Amino acid sequence: MNVPRSAHCAGALALALLIAYASAQKQWIEDGRGCKVFNPLPKPNESIRWSGGCEDGFAHGEGTLEWFLNGAPNGTNTGSFHEGKQTGRGTALFANGSRYEGEFVN
Repeated sequence: MNVPRSAHCAGALALALLIAYASAQKQWIEDGRGCKVFNPLPKPNESIRWSGGCEDGFAHGEGTLEWFLNGAPNGTNTGSFHEGKQTGRGTALFANGSRYEGEFVN
């Protein structure tokens, strides 16, 4: 059976979009209040606590985001969040003691 090349391309595109959508869904994590933040590197047994406001289910405004891995502290992000993503001037403190202070874009 000869399947047109366009059918193969359409199928491959649909599969790629489905994989991208599924991956994007896994990159959000929510705190105990149901407030979500973007999680660029999801890990098993990871959790968060957000101290700021929550708008439409997403971290919003000034606050501190605490990261936990297996219940143990694993870093913080402090600054402004918009639609669950850190933006503007802020600070990130990593579990290994490294620190970043500067601009965040999404």
